Amino acid sequence: MTNIIPTASLNSLATTFLSSGTYIAVGDSATVPTLLSTTMGNQLDRNAVTLATASGASATFETFFTTSEPSAIATTTIREVGLFNAASAGTMVLHAQPTIPVSKQTNKTMLVTIIVTFSNA
Repeated sequence: MTNIIPTASLNSLATTFLSSGTYIAVGDSATVPTLLSTTMGNQLDRNAVTLATASGASATFETFFTTSEPSAIATTTIREVGLFNAASAGTMVLHAQPTIPVSKQTNKTMLVTIIVTFSNA
């Protein structure tokens, strides 16, 4: 038997998923995320999602970390990101590592974009 999820349903999943993530967090842990992760390795800051959109089977979440963020992320290397459903604690719905760690500069604003794509792969 072959099981697939029709494209229209994948698109619907992406739209529904938008309500799952309302905060993006950044951290500096190099520990690889696992399926059992419930928290980030070392969360430094968490901000509300400023943009959440769905296009086809993809859900996109964005937020900014500005020059006024806590000193913990002023000049650090971001090695992990998380998508959460609350401003503190809550459920981590996604935990990922950038392909290349990102150096946050004191005088720079950093845009974090998370794209989740649903597929039959």
